[in-house]
Amino acid sequence: MTGRGGGGRALLLLVVTVAVVVAVVFGLLALGSPQDERRRKLDDTRQANLLTLSAAVSAHFDRTGALPASLEELKALFPIVDPAAAPYEYEVLDDSTFRLCATFDYPTEGDPARFEYDPWVHRAGRQCYRFRIGRMILSEFPRNLVPLAEDEPAPTR
Repeated sequence: MTGRGGGGRALLLLVVTVAVVVAVVFGLLALGSPQDERRRKLDDTRQANLLTLSAAVSAHFDRTGALPASLEELKALFPIVDPAAAPYEYEVLDDSTFRLCATFDYPTEGDPARFEYDPWVHRAGRQCYRFRIGRMILSEFPRNLVPLAEDEPAPTR
């Protein structure tokens, strides 16, 4: 009988081991690898940096009445660098409109309805956001910047 009970334990141990391995594999597939999670966090940092840079451009405009010619003008106050050392792009489109670009590893995830109202939704790869300095309206995000769809033409004066 001892041999038979030992076989039952071995089978139970095998079943439990297989169940644990399957659970770990499904968990990694559902959540992604630690490297994927790190890259998603880098994307979150990029998005936060673009928000900070857009606010810095707005503050510069409030202080000087003009958009900075380049991000170099903001470096003393806002020394922001992409977490993967890729440079952020900045372009002045007219006297009150500018573009900020970054390269994202992953697209924005979440409810598809969010894509209708969230100005920070992005796809994987290079993504640009255009902003127009406008009147300060508390409901606008961020502050007095009006995000424009990338295919929407910049206003002309």
